[in-house]
Amino acid sequence: MKVGIDRFDGKRLYQARVARGFRMKDLAELVGVTGQAIGQYERDDHKPTMEVVNKLAHELEFDPDFLMTPAKQERVGLVFWRDRRSETKFAREQTEQRMLWAAEIFALFESFAEFHTDAMPAVTFNYDYRLSTKEELERLACEVRREMGLGMGPIPNMTLALENVGVPVVLLDVPSDKQDGFQWFADETDRHFVGVNTRGSTGCRVRFDLAHEFAHILLHRAIDEREAESQAHHKILEYQANYFAGAFLFPAERFLEDVTTPSLDYFLSLKRKWGVSVTGMIERAFALDMIDKDQRTSLHRSCSRRKWRGFGRSEPMDEDVAIHQPKLMRKAFELLVDEGVLSAEGLKGALPLPVEEFEAIIGLSKGSFDRYSSVSDKIRVLPVRGGDIRRPPEGAAEVLPFKSKASGQD
Repeated sequence: MKVGIDRFDGKRLYQARVARGFRMKDLAELVGVTGQAIGQYERDDHKPTMEVVNKLAHELEFDPDFLMTPAKQERVGLVFWRDRRSETKFAREQTEQRMLWAAEIFALFESFAEFHTDAMPAVTFNYDYRLSTKEELERLACEVRREMGLGMGPIPNMTLALENVGVPVVLLDVPSDKQDGFQWFADETDRHFVGVNTRGSTGCRVRFDLAHEFAHILLHRAIDEREAESQAHHKILEYQANYFAGAFLFPAERFLEDVTTPSLDYFLSLKRKWGVSVTGMIERAFALDMIDKDQRTSLHRSCSRRKWRGFGRSEPMDEDVAIHQPKLMRKAFELLVDEGVLSAEGLKGALPLPVEEFEAIIGLSKGSFDRYSSVSDKIRVLPVRGGDIRRPPEGAAEVLPFKSKASGQD
């Protein structure tokens, strides 16, 4: 009689299956079981044999050990998806698995060191978001900039700005043009994360997506899941996040000073300086009543005529605005490896994900993960608080808070 594997965790099978984009029946056919059996495995109603575990792992291209590693958290909770109507639930769930893994990896790093957690701007916001005004959003954008030490000029590196206040950023290549950015709160680490889909995106777009998700963290943290999923409320939340993002990236006072002529060519001349797209500046000019609705429509049509809008098209100078790579988790991992605290093997032992998933989530270049192979279990990591930086005594490793003045320097 074949006996199932007690250590098998059905939640891990669900994560791997959904992340790979398999429906139950499709995976079942490849493995030689029924779709009903896959459902029973995922609910832990029945445990598969080792033979079936190996087949599942092979088809999913995961290590069998992943399916026998206890899951930490079943779901990510509230996620502010940009467009709930046009994207399928299954497609969103594919990305949500990476969110869970990012939080799990970060929690593992936190078991060795303490990251700074007290840098989030303390802003005063009317939490009845339905009563919020454009003037309040403008005020908050400026207040947040001041608290973050960004001044009122261009933000050199939006990714670094978020990571400097303790928000890990994850850039993913998601096979969907309906998922731009997403932020979620991880209970295990008690912190917000921001993710951005870079597929087909540009530096300007990524900067805006980061600012948009940051707005949700600052403005909408008190919203419950049912309220956020209501279509009427969702429209208000997205409008506010878009408005805040524009005000945060290009403050009103400086916009009114810099933009003497709201034209496409004039906007284009400011693009490299501010890292904001021409279409974004059109919307900003409209929000500040520099142009009316008809002028806004005319400018967008001119963009289309110049072939700056539409699928597969891009604006001039898109390549001049960089997509800045996240560094918080990568630097933590590299420092822990350098000090002999952790290694590629150690990380895979704690969470046996495929290498390409680690590389994407941590922010490593493709093919580089397995080079981090130093191993030691004799090094301890001291916690670091605030902005103090010191070398730990007697070979102890220390994860730096990665907090610097927002000067754009990495």
